[in-house]
Amino acid sequence: MTDIAKFEQFGLNTFYNAIPTLDNSNDWFKWNQKVKEFIQISAVAEDGTDPPLEEEDAQQWDRRQKFYSAMITAKLTHNAAQRINAFEIHRVHSLLKAVKQNFKPEGSGTYVNLQRRYMALTREKCGSAQALGAEIRRIHAEKLLLDPD
Repeated sequence: MTDIAKFEQFGLNTFYNAIPTLDNSNDWFKWNQKVKEFIQISAVAEDGTDPPLEEEDAQQWDRRQKFYSAMITAKLTHNAAQRINAFEIHRVHSLLKAVKQNFKPEGSGTYVNLQRRYMALTREKCGSAQALGAEIRRIHAEKLLLDPD
């Protein structure tokens, strides 16, 4: 294995291991962020939603899709995977779409909960100014992700 291949493998492992396990909608924001980071450096980053026309390329595309779908499914709890039939979905784009439809928090109730968490923050509860700042940034980022699509 060349040094470049070892470095790529190390990068993939690092990004994959950073993905938390998704169990419910409370886990969505962090899970989605880390999965997107992983996909960006993976072999499926440049794959389209449809396989290529050439048979050999299509077989490689299909193999990559199944492999990376299985890797992403492994980052779901068993119940979460069953909820969306993840074991039956072998295309990365379709799997991510199913997870988003079932687990992404939406609506004004989610916004209200985020606002309550923000208003309840204190340095004392967080333990340090750095932890408080990190929590404020996390809540702000979650608010920004409450987009209509």
